Amino acid sequence: MTETLIGSRAPLAADALRAAVPGIIAAAVDDATAADGAPLRGLRHALRQAMDLFLDPAMLSERHVEDVFQRMGARCAGQGVPLAEVRTAQQAATGTAFDLLTRHLTRSGALADPQANGLLMRRALDLIAGLKEATTAGYLATVDDEPPSHVRPLLDLLLQPDPDGVQLALAADRARWRLPRGLAVIALKESPAASALHWPADVLLHPAGRFLVVPDPEGPGRPASLRRMLEGRPSAIGPTVGTGRAEVSLRLARRTLDLLAPGSPGEHFPVRAIDHVPDLMIMSDPDLFRRLTERTLAPLAGQPRGKRAVFMQTLLAYFECGYSTGAVADRLHVHAQTVRYRIRRLEEIFGPELHDPDRMLDHLIALRAWRLLSAPDGAGVWQC
Repeated sequence: MTETLIGSRAPLAADALRAAVPGIIAAAVDDATAADGAPLRGLRHALRQAMDLFLDPAMLSERHVEDVFQRMGARCAGQGVPLAEVRTAQQAATGTAFDLLTRHLTRSGALADPQANGLLMRRALDLIAGLKEATTAGYLATVDDEPPSHVRPLLDLLLQPDPDGVQLALAADRARWRLPRGLAVIALKESPAASALHWPADVLLHPAGRFLVVPDPEGPGRPASLRRMLEGRPSAIGPTVGTGRAEVSLRLARRTLDLLAPGSPGEHFPVRAIDHVPDLMIMSDPDLFRRLTERTLAPLAGQPRGKRAVFMQTLLAYFECGYSTGAVADRLHVHAQTVRYRIRRLEEIFGPELHDPDRMLDHLIALRAWRLLSAPDGAGVWQC
């Protein structure tokens, strides 16, 4: 086909074009990165194969190049890259690559006649469309390759408190799921059944429980793909555990989600349970921590309700900001002098114990419990 498009200068033109291919591919990958935020894994190699096919169809078969793009689509599905992002990035890359390639052909004068340019563009567009279909097919084949009838028994075993190792291995084998060394369970506030998101092929989605089981959650690229999949969706990631402890990861993920979802519309999801251990500890026994708060913050009990809340907000920020009045002022959006005045009043109220290292942890836990257990009007634990 190339011989009919390039005239008598074909050998010279082909050599010049092949020399230009690395630069064309680099520019195309840059365009895809700008469109998507991160280059698709395998995109550079796939583009090189497409360029070789375009320049010399005798060198490669279309089936071979389509297989390369199908494998790239499958890898993207496994990484959790949304299909729309894959298509956008590939469209940007292939469009740039073939545009630059046809410009090189035109400038070289290698086109045999005026009709050749139109034929070349038509061939480029047909190839781009075929490769897009190949990538999509590879992506969807990976996403849909899960055997649902065997996933539920595997999940039921995984989430038992102490699953039998032999039975677990057999269930994983039937579900074609490789047992990982570690996993994490992600609790979802809303069922993803109606979502357009595609989960990686090795992530198990419970059909009714609104959670995901993610193998090797700390593996290369996995944290970023999870953030991308779950961004903005109320969700909590449980701690990484062994395969026999998935129930623990799910329990802590659910507790974290229940803890955050009602009153944290500005929370950046997904959140990690390990980042909220103090709050999880408090919610494990609210009555105990109410008693601790009442005892530790008793000097404030005689203050008017509104002033009491202001003092406790200031004191909590004071401890969390390392006693920096400037940082407290920034956090509370007040003047530093206001913070200094409040701290002096708190020193008068609490006395020397306010700066006693042995009491600091009690104060910090009590203040966090007050924030977590307070009534919406800020009345504090005394009226919870």
